[in-house]
Amino acid sequence: MLFSFDESKLPKVANPEHAERTIERWVANAPNTNFSKAVVDSSANLKLFRAIAGNSPFLAQCLQRDAAFTSTLLQRGPNDIFDEIIASLRALMDTKFDSVKLMATLREAKRNAALTIAVGDISGVWDVDKVMDALSTFADESISTATRYVLRHHANAGRIPDLNKEDPEKEELIKFESEIAELFNLGKIRAPIHLYHGNEEQIINIFKKIKKNDWVFCSWRSHYQCLLKGVPKKNIKEEILSGRSISLCFPKYNIYSSAMVGGSIPIAVGTAMSLKRKNSENKVFCFMGEMTSETGIAHECVKYSRNFKLPIHFIVEDNEKSVCTDTRKAWNQKKLSYEGSNDEYVTYYHYKLKYPHAGAGKRVQF
Repeated sequence: MLFSFDESKLPKVANPEHAERTIERWVANAPNTNFSKAVVDSSANLKLFRAIAGNSPFLAQCLQRDAAFTSTLLQRGPNDIFDEIIASLRALMDTKFDSVKLMATLREAKRNAALTIAVGDISGVWDVDKVMDALSTFADESISTATRYVLRHHANAGRIPDLNKEDPEKEELIKFESEIAELFNLGKIRAPIHLYHGNEEQIINIFKKIKKNDWVFCSWRSHYQCLLKGVPKKNIKEEILSGRSISLCFPKYNIYSSAMVGGSIPIAVGTAMSLKRKNSENKVFCFMGEMTSETGIAHECVKYSRNFKLPIHFIVEDNEKSVCTDTRKAWNQKKLSYEGSNDEYVTYYHYKLKYPHAGAGKRVQF
C-alpha cells in the first residue's frame, strides 16, 4: 500500500511516454516485486507515479537511481522519510569523513530530499508553507554539515585554530543535545523536550564556579546543567526517553528542575536559607529564562536573597523568546530588568537558540 493522498490534487502529466518508460525501469529494479506490482495495478498509484516521473526528468532519474529508497518513500510517505533524512545529516556532523565520501553522502541526501519534497508537493500532502520549510531546512543542514567539515579539515591541517579541541566539554554538550534532537525527530521521545544550543561557552564558564556539593536549580531546559554537574549521560538519557526531559531531578548530584514557570526559584531560595542557617560553605545556583525573570516570583526571590544575603546566585539566560513571542514585546519593555547584570547575585547572558522553544524543529504528535 502507498501512503494516503488525494489523487484529485495530482497535476497533469506533461510527458506520458517518459513516465511510462520510467515506470518500466523502476519495476524492473524494485527490490519488492509484490509492492511494485501493487503500484502498477492500482489506478491511483499509477497516477501519482506518472505525475512524478512525467513532469521532471530530474525526478524521473531520482526514482530510478535508488529503487529501494523510492519504494520505502512511496510506502511510508514524505513526512517520516524527510525527518530521517534531516536526522542523518545532523548525525554526519559528528562523523569523521574524507571529502570524497562526504560529498557522495551529501549528493545522495540531496537526491532523496528532492524526491521526498516533490512527492509531498505533487501528492498534495504538503502545502506550500511545508514545502518551503522543508527546502530551507535541508539547505541549512547541508550547509552546516559541509561547513563543519571544511573547518575541521583546515583545523587539522593547522591553518586555523581548532576551537573545539581547546574545549572538549563544548563539543560533548552539543553532541548530546544533537543525539536527543535526533531521537525526538524519530519519534523515540514521546514527550516535550527543550534543547540548548549556542550558550555552551557561557554555561561552561558558570560551572567552573560551581563545586561538587553546591546545589543547582533549573527550569524545563536543563540537559547541559545535568551534564556539567556530573550526572552520567546514560542516566540523563534514560530519564529523557521516559518522558521527563522537562523535570530532570537527580538528588544524588544536588540538581533539580521544574516544568513550571518559576517553579524552582522559591525552592532554590529556601535551600539557600537552609544552607545559611547551617553555616554551610556550599552555595545555590538558580537558572531561569529571561521571560521568567520578569515574573513576580523571580523579582521577589532575587530581592529577598539580596536583603538577607543568602548564598545564592541567579543566572538569567536570554534567548529573546517567550515561547514563540519576542520577550521584549511580551513584556512591553525595550530593556529587561536584569539585562546587563553581572554582580554577586545575578549573571545575565544572551544566546541564540537554533532549536524551537519545544522540540527539535519537527512537529511530533505525542
